[in-house]
Amino acid sequence: MVFLGFADDVFDLRWRFKLILPTIASIPVLIVYYVGYGVTHVVVPVFMRSWLGTNTVELGILYYVYIGLMAVFCTNAINILAGINGVEVGQSIVIALSIIVKDIANINNANPEAEYYHLFSLYLLLPFVAVSCALYYWNVYPAH
Repeated sequence: MVFLGFADDVFDLRWRFKLILPTIASIPVLIVYYVGYGVTHVVVPVFMRSWLGTNTVELGILYYVYIGLMAVFCTNAINILAGINGVEVGQSIVIALSIIVKDIANINNANPEAEYYHLFSLYLLLPFVAVSCALYYWNVYPAH
């Protein structure tokens, strides 16, 4: 994915390559997830459990399609906004803060192994948000 950003800046890639390359790059991630975990169910939010009558929903192959499409969406959503003062890093801050809120909300409701992964996510995201806020300060319109 890092190579895609570099190649786009240097060679000014066409949109078809910006869709194909992340899709190809997500295949190893999907294979490792399938072999290592194979879990394709998602936890239903508390307020929807009474409507669905279950705590989890099994997505099967749609889970892998969703993850593959997210790889394409995330790389292109940030790349499209490159060059607009503060918007690119602002989007990264919003995404990171959303994940932090999700991790904090789920940290006490999870089993010990899941709690470890939520904490690990927080350990990575908190410095990322701090550095991104500093970048946002210097990059917001009008950029310094």
